Amino acid sequence: TRRVHSIVSGESDGYTFQAKPGQRISVAVTSGKDDAVITILYRKNSKWVVVETAEKARVWHGKLPESVLGKYKIIVGSNRGKTTYELFVGITVVAD
Repeated sequence: TRRVHSIVSGESDGYTFQAKPGQRISVAVTSGKDDAVITILYRKNSKWVVVETAEKARVWHGKLPESVLGKYKIIVGSNRGKTTYELFVGITVVAD
């Protein structure tokens, strides 16, 4: 999946999706000045928690941890002013 959007410093865009624990995900964000970053979150009890090593990154891939109701979130932010970004997300299909 690919998404193009603009944000300003101090604001963020959030994308929620459902997946199964153990599925592999690849996420990348690109921007003209390399100022867009991603943070990936999962639900633990009633709180959103950052996936280990997936905070303020430009690229992340790994296995998704167990999350309440299989819900996950990708937050895109800017670390310097206004930016236009492209977000790429790929999730592997896991056989039941």
